[in-house]
Amino acid sequence: MLSVFTYPGSKIKLAARIVSIFPPTGDRYVDVFSGRGALVFELMRRGGYQRYWINAVGTIDFFKELRWLGPAPAVGPILFKTKTKEYYNQSKAETLRTSLENTVIPEIERLGTHVVLNGQKIPILDMMKRALATAGEESLSRPASAAVEAYNSYMGGTYHSTGFKPQLGNGGISRDGMRRKFIQAGLMLEENWKRIKLTAIDYRDALAQCRPGDMVYL
Repeated sequence: MLSVFTYPGSKIKLAARIVSIFPPTGDRYVDVFSGRGALVFELMRRGGYQRYWINAVGTIDFFKELRWLGPAPAVGPILFKTKTKEYYNQSKAETLRTSLENTVIPEIERLGTHVVLNGQKIPILDMMKRALATAGEESLSRPASAAVEAYNSYMGGTYHSTGFKPQLGNGGISRDGMRRKFIQAGLMLEENWKRIKLTAIDYRDALAQCRPGDMVYL
């Protein structure tokens, strides 16, 4: 169970049972709602499929950071600090910054859209860059924000959905436990990366691209 991560609605406890119902071998496994990857990591551990399609709306950066940072032995002390409200707010601000830089701003640049404010035509890109400049002066060492989110948020959720809830114990696991999970999962992703397709698209678009022979899980 090392390579699975807590997430609201997670299939961690049922992963082995669910996967046992699948054909033991196949060409491509399609995980339409991947979350934090409980099923796909279980399948990788068993090694029965040639390719994996991870569709992770809302958690795609988590998988990217697992791949690049997971295999590093020192990743635990660097990323996973003691859970505090200050650390939570700091990492939340960095997630916003990373999202703006890597996703929102490039898409706006492509579309060239604008808004009308007080009778003036203002490019949305300018507004986003102003927000980016004030998203928080303190930041984590990037790219680390999505990885920290899985550790720092209540029950492994996202910053916009679950928050920091110390009165409920904040869920999750210890720093050392998260480090072990992170490294093992990162190694699996690195080992299989050339056989992985990673997307964050609407489930209907994902289903439209599935082919006969795919093992698709909804």
